[in-house]
Amino acid sequence: MQVIAPESFEKYAVSENIYAGTAMGRRASYQYGTMLEGGETGSLSIGIGMRQSKGSTSYISPTLEITQTGEKHTIDGVEIEFQLTPGTEAPAEMNFWIGSKNALWMAENCTGTLHNLYTLRGAQVRDGNAWEEYIMESLARYGDKADVVFQSHNWPHWGNDIIQEYMINTAAVYKFINDQTLLYINEGYTETEIANMIQLPEELEKVWYTRQYYGTVSHNSKAVYEKYMGWYDGNPVHLAELTPSDYAKKLVEYFGDTDAVQKNAENVAALIEQEGDETCLTRLMDAVTVTSEYKYFNIIEP
Repeated sequence: MQVIAPESFEKYAVSENIYAGTAMGRRASYQYGTMLEGGETGSLSIGIGMRQSKGSTSYISPTLEITQTGEKHTIDGVEIEFQLTPGTEAPAEMNFWIGSKNALWMAENCTGTLHNLYTLRGAQVRDGNAWEEYIMESLARYGDKADVVFQSHNWPHWGNDIIQEYMINTAAVYKFINDQTLLYINEGYTETEIANMIQLPEELEKVWYTRQYYGTVSHNSKAVYEKYMGWYDGNPVHLAELTPSDYAKKLVEYFGDTDAVQKNAENVAALIEQEGDETCLTRLMDAVTVTSEYKYFNIIEP
């Protein structure tokens, strides 16, 4: 038996699934709802497929490592040409071409839905720019000959015109999210602001095989921000944040006590009912000054 893998696969498999495997497994159960029963009030699908596989986990080291694009091997009588695509959907990934069938395997680089530049289960942030480049490299190498494109998730795409459009649009989505996020970063917007601002152009939004059934444009923009800028948003208030429990205790302490918090909430509700949302918003904004150059909020006494 042969286990064929791209260069450095074992290194990254260990770093992702062993070093942080316990935490990633726990988060994956939240992301995919693996403990839910199947059905209309439980688990219907996970966006990129119907369900995550269950059962025991093991590992077999590769017996053949692909080290360069264009490398060819004959497997069970079928010649396969490999294309390395590192830093795309996974740190080590590869597509391959079956010339005798004019068939192009795109791994998870094209998936029939928008994929994640950062997966909620936890992993290294993926490079949207590299993702686009390797899809276009595949298109340049094999696109004019391909009769079918297929991949790890979802359905094959048949017909050369359809394949060309499918690969170009998929590449364009990752490129747009990467570049538009960088534009907003350089204009001074924060991660959260960008995630609420960014929208796909109409021509990409209407393409149903890159719709947001798994990854989202908002989440992916946050991934780009984290990749280039890290977790710090430029606001020094966030350099030494309290834990959620300590933060909650401080809020109640500053309000007075739990009865005072409840009373204040009731007062705010009464004010909104009496004067309307617009007036309350105006009063709130009167209590906030915005330094436009840095977009910091400084709370002052109303």
